[in-house]
Amino acid sequence: RDIVAYKFDRASLVRRDLRGFTHMVASREGLYAVNQAGFALVVRGSFYGLTIRQNEIYCFQALGPRPGFDGRILVLNLVGEEIVSYSVCVDGLPTGCHQIDFIGEELHIVDTDQNQIIKISDDFSEASTHEVCAATDTPHINSIVVHGDHIFVLKHNGTTKSGRASEIIRCDMDLNPLDVADLPGGDCHNMVFLENGELLVSDSKGGNLITPQGVVV
Repeated sequence: RDIVAYKFDRASLVRRDLRGFTHMVASREGLYAVNQAGFALVVRGSFYGLTIRQNEIYCFQALGPRPGFDGRILVLNLVGEEIVSYSVCVDGLPTGCHQIDFIGEELHIVDTDQNQIIKISDDFSEASTHEVCAATDTPHINSIVVHGDHIFVLKHNGTTKSGRASEIIRCDMDLNPLDVADLPGGDCHNMVFLENGELLVSDSKGGNLITPQGVVV
């Protein structure tokens, strides 16, 4: 556990200048800025969930081993293409959290260890938890995305061990489950809707990029 970083809200910021980069990538080896030509380390540490809102980059960082509660949301503040400051807006999170995203003004955090969604109020002062599936079937939920009037949550399902295909839960905007659909893949991670409404998912077990209808790449 990085006690100093956690107690004093410190971060190992390596690079402030993001000029020339187009995207951010969170990994267990650090937070990176990337473009078609290369990449650069921005913050050292173990990261997973990542989202950008206006001039702020929000990222989930784990500062201890799983299971535990050494997770936090680190905020990088931008002026133009330069990081001018950083802060911690939420701490005490489970270290196994995965994807994060703003839905409306509230930050939604996928708590993979507890198989629930943590919803943080717009001023980061209140948190509530929401179950979207039974924890007894080890769903290992890991991704959340909103599209239209629905919220979608991805069930990894531990396919390699369980033999069950990964699934997508479709919820209403209050995170009440409406239905569940199988995916043509297993141990899946990450969802994104393209501009044409097509849903892409990473089939980690098969090494494929898939849609609910089949393999794309």
